[in-house]
Amino acid sequence: MKYKVEKCIQLINDLILFCHGIGATSYHVDYTPGEELSVFTINAEVEKLSEEQIEEIRHALTLHREQEVEEMYWSISYDADDPCEISSIGVMLDEAIVDYDGKTLRIEGKRKEYQ
Repeated sequence: MKYKVEKCIQLINDLILFCHGIGATSYHVDYTPGEELSVFTINAEVEKLSEEQIEEIRHALTLHREQEVEEMYWSISYDADDPCEISSIGVMLDEAIVDYDGKTLRIEGKRKEYQ
């Protein structure tokens, strides 16, 4: 797939914008691009997320990946003012894990390379 690194970086950027929109004050990103699987983790310091908010984030990011939607996604940009748009990021991921310990929101995303 063309531009796989650029696409992952765009997803990471969009997730950081989302975290900023929900009040994150600092971020730490790990990103490992791979030939068959790329993995990234974002740790964002966010205070006072409710269990409902965490479940909404988890649900939005664990939607089934839809390859046919991907090209359309890359032609638009994420709107940080609309938190519902995080689901557009979810359909770009093969797997997402969302955890929150009361202070740090941890989002791990995985994208497989399809031929």
